[in-house]
Amino acid sequence: MSNNEIDTIEKAFLDNHTAKMNLLVVKVYAVTCLVPVAIFIGCAAGLYNYSLIKAFGSIALSLVFLAAMIIYYKHNPRSRRFKYFAAVTIQCIVFSLSLDPNLKVTVSYSVMPLITFLYFDPKYSFWACVICFVSAFSAFFLISDETIKFYSLNISRKNYLITSGSALLLEFTAMTTLLCISAMQTNKFKMSLIAHNIKMRDMQTRVLYSFADLIELRDGITGEHVKRTSTIVSHMINYMIGTHIYADKITLEDMHYTVLAAPLHDIGKIKVPDHILIKPAPLTDEEYTIIKKHPVESERIIKRTLNNVEDNHFVKIASQVCLYHHEKWDGSGYPEHLKGENIPIPARIMAIADVFDALCSERPYKKAFPVAKAFEILEESRGKHFDPILVDVMVAMRPSLEALYGNISEV
Repeated sequence: MSNNEIDTIEKAFLDNHTAKMNLLVVKVYAVTCLVPVAIFIGCAAGLYNYSLIKAFGSIALSLVFLAAMIIYYKHNPRSRRFKYFAAVTIQCIVFSLSLDPNLKVTVSYSVMPLITFLYFDPKYSFWACVICFVSAFSAFFLISDETIKFYSLNISRKNYLITSGSALLLEFTAMTTLLCISAMQTNKFKMSLIAHNIKMRDMQTRVLYSFADLIELRDGITGEHVKRTSTIVSHMINYMIGTHIYADKITLEDMHYTVLAAPLHDIGKIKVPDHILIKPAPLTDEEYTIIKKHPVESERIIKRTLNNVEDNHFVKIASQVCLYHHEKWDGSGYPEHLKGENIPIPARIMAIADVFDALCSERPYKKAFPVAKAFEILEESRGKHFDPILVDVMVAMRPSLEALYGNISEV
């Protein structure tokens, strides 16, 4: 497994985890907004000696921040910076409620540690605690006089700040130390989990290529074909990730699964009779009808062999690659005559890699085309057979493809 594939696995894992945790934080914050609502109700009922105007202001402020948080999440659910925005917004509410000695606000002690543990990020745990401490100490300092009067303390403001401030500092120091140590341990767990995923993916890749070798036993061409097409797909995916092509339409995880599924796209040819599969001449209409069934057979094999064994989402991507890699952009492909954007992106990627290798490879019924001729055919098929954007990706990758097919006899 290449370093690029390992990086893709790790980034996909972190992005998916971050998106899930960001959504959870939005929900936690929505629940937190009930605190100022409860305080307002308590004030209206005479349970708290707190200004109704201040309580209503806290509700309005919390709702504004909640709306901002939802908009931020909707715009970029995988943002790594979202958690810092959440920490600041929560502390703004806590700070606004802490500016009155009538209320003993301790929500920051429960909400902030909860959020830091969600992300497996020691750095975030530290800075969240700093934000929490600055908020709490600022409120403590600003209302020190009111607090002394409210609780009728027989102490000067200076002594109150020294004694209570020292206690607050020790408390937050202990909390920060505990959180950071715990976050480092969870971070180690995260890295071990990623390493385990990488190991499993490597084993998975070996198994998938063994499927391709089963086809190679039938003919000496298709086995090499699946390996080369897998290489093309891998190059395309890496280029698309680097240039953010279709970044808003396909996830990194789906892209990685597309690479893993590529060797399986022709597995259904196992069910094609030898006299058709290795026929040294163009196929008849009847023979072509039979070989056109291999995408459906490929999907059936994938679902029968991988369901309840592989990740369900991988099975979905592999099924798309197998079933739809002969669909065409203009709707003239098979088996379902899908058109344009209705063709799943993994299948569109597989389609162009499949045809390009077929053009550049020798078959029983044809000689290999030069790479330059293959690119001419790609350009002619832009918007007809192939997704125009993916044709551009292939053109951008031309030096890599020329290197691959310049040494085709050595593959």
